Amino acid sequence: MKYLITFIVSIAFCYSLDAQGLKNHTDFFEQANQEYVNWLDATHLSEIIAFSHMDIQQDKIILHLKSQYESDDSLKIAWRNAELFYAKEYNSLITDKLFDTFTFLLDLSPEEAEIHISGNQFSTNRIKIFFYDGEVGTQGNLPDVMVGDNFEISIDNLDFPQTLRKCSLGDGLKVTDVRRKLGDFLQEYYKKEGTYFYHAHVDTTKTYRNSLVYIVTCLDKQIIEEISYYEKIKIAVNVFIEDNKVNVAYDITGKYASGWSCPGRREGLYKSVEVKYADQLKDYAHHIGKLLEENLHKENTISKY
Repeated sequence: MKYLITFIVSIAFCYSLDAQGLKNHTDFFEQANQEYVNWLDATHLSEIIAFSHMDIQQDKIILHLKSQYESDDSLKIAWRNAELFYAKEYNSLITDKLFDTFTFLLDLSPEEAEIHISGNQFSTNRIKIFFYDGEVGTQGNLPDVMVGDNFEISIDNLDFPQTLRKCSLGDGLKVTDVRRKLGDFLQEYYKKEGTYFYHAHVDTTKTYRNSLVYIVTCLDKQIIEEISYYEKIKIAVNVFIEDNKVNVAYDITGKYASGWSCPGRREGLYKSVEVKYADQLKDYAHHIGKLLEENLHKENTISKY
């Protein structure tokens, strides 16, 4: 009877932990979020928006960012300039970058995260960034800039490593076959990599439409060659048709940790590669990008329509 009671108490304790959900990892999230704040500083996005607070719920974490300006008009201009700059330089959406970096550093699935960007303390306006139906979306907006307001807010300091690349494969190809070929190549390439004690683990996360995300853990001297760390690399691939041609966009980011063993999910604190090793990340993205393009351009390896 004594053992039965102990068993029941143990089961109840486990259910209690499950019921807490994400709240059970509060300490980890608070530490990892500091790395996100460091990333905002490193990219100079913190000159526009800054960390306010984080709401850890059972099944979702909401990150609240606040304006660095006294008026919503100033934030509107700065945010618009940042969007245009990022789209021009990186051919992508800055909201995607904010969201993807947050989920990656805090080890969250896209469905477990939201970001709210608010105006000044007297404003009720906000932008919500969230994941829905396989894509990162936005909801809400800041008010339109006042008529006649023509001042500019510089965003020249924004600094992101050039990791987002595109290549065109021509027409007559199947999107699904291109995506599958990329996945096979990444699986084969990374399965022989790893540290002295640990083999790399390749996790193919859920595929959304024509997007594919590969997360590779327990790597060593991939991005950061001069020092031995445990590295975790995320490769996001999107295959799409544009102007009747199949195109591939791929983005690579990473984080690293030290210690005697390779940390599992939420078991150890990883730091963003972009904060301290942005140049090395850029070089690594260029290297992997070349391998992907060479693999995709091999003749007679992708099915035609």
